Amino acid sequence: TYLSRMVGIIFDRGGTLDKFIGDAVMAFWGAPLAVERQHHQAVSAALEMQKAMGPLNHSGLPQGYPELRMGIGIHSGSVILGNIGSTKKLDYTVIGDSVNFTSRLESLTKFYNAKVLISETTHSHVADAFCCRVVDRVCVKGKTEPIQIYEVLDYADTKNEVVGRLAELTNRGFDSYLERDFDRAHDQFTQVLDLKPQDRVGLMFTERCRTFLEAPPPMTWRGEFVCQEK
Repeated sequence: TYLSRMVGIIFDRGGTLDKFIGDAVMAFWGAPLAVERQHHQAVSAALEMQKAMGPLNHSGLPQGYPELRMGIGIHSGSVILGNIGSTKKLDYTVIGDSVNFTSRLESLTKFYNAKVLISETTHSHVADAFCCRVVDRVCVKGKTEPIQIYEVLDYADTKNEVVGRLAELTNRGFDSYLERDFDRAHDQFTQVLDLKPQDRVGLMFTERCRTFLEAPPPMTWRGEFVCQEK
C-alpha cells in the first residue's frame, strides 16, 4: 500500500520510476521524455508524498500497524542514462556521481531529522516556489568540496507564519555561522529553539557555536561538516 501510494504521486508529477531498493523508491525526472519544470515537479512530489503519510498511517491503525516514517533526498545534476547491465540482462536506469550524492542526501534526512532535503543545485531552481531553510554545508564520504543542503518545509505561498519564521531565523543564523560570528549565530539558533524546542538543526548549531566560541575553527574552514556515513 505504501509503495503504490508513493509511486502514484511520482507518476502524477511526471516522474519516472527507476527501481525499488528494498523499501526505498528511486525515481528521476526529465527522461525518457522532457518534463516541464522538472525540479518543481520533483520537489512538489516529495511534499505530497510526505503529506500522504498521515492518512496512510491512520488507515493502518485499526490493523495495529506501526507508524511509518520516511525521508526524501533530491539532487539535480548530470547522469549516465540508458540500458545498463550485462549482455544477458539490462535495466533502464541512471548512474553517476549525482545519483550517488542523492543517495547520501536521503540518508542524511535521519541525521538532520528532516523529511525532505535538497541540494543547493536543486534549491537554485526552486527557491522562489518553496519555503526552504539551509541545514548545513556537507562534505559527503568520498568528496572534498562542500555542498550546501536545504530542508523543504512547505510551498512558499501556503506556508504558515511559524514555518516562515523558522526558515528566516535558521537562514540568518547560518549566515552568521559562515561569517564566523558564532556569538550572534548562537543567539539566532537559540531563537529557533524558542520557536521549536526540539529542532534538530537548532540544537546542533547551538552546540557547534558553543564549541567554536571556545576553540575557533582554522582559517581554512569553509563552514563544512564532514560526514563519514554513507
